[in-house]
Amino acid sequence: MPLGGTEKEVPRRGTEKEEQVTVSLEPEKPGCSFCKHNGESMRMYSKHNLKDNQGRVVCPILRNYVCSQCGATGDNAHTRRFCPLTQMDYCSVYQDSLHNVTGKKNNRKD
Repeated sequence: MPLGGTEKEVPRRGTEKEEQVTVSLEPEKPGCSFCKHNGESMRMYSKHNLKDNQGRVVCPILRNYVCSQCGATGDNAHTRRFCPLTQMDYCSVYQDSLHNVTGKKNNRKD
């Protein structure tokens, strides 16, 4: 597969067979992907990240969410789509939602 200018292939070590994996050279963009995906304004989603360096949820909206399947919340919060109990074939009916998590109409264009 051809690589863009911001990616390079590096050997993956520690496996039985060394493989090439693609690593992004572009720094991660700051901001919360959860809030951005849910239609929050740039002003809102750019003020925080989704997770910290240890993988704990820091998004204030997601931290308050309680998973309907397993009850996870806070540091380990996730939506049903990302729940470890969710089957691989799960498809969210809200993927193209017209409203964000607070009920406001989405009008951002990405």
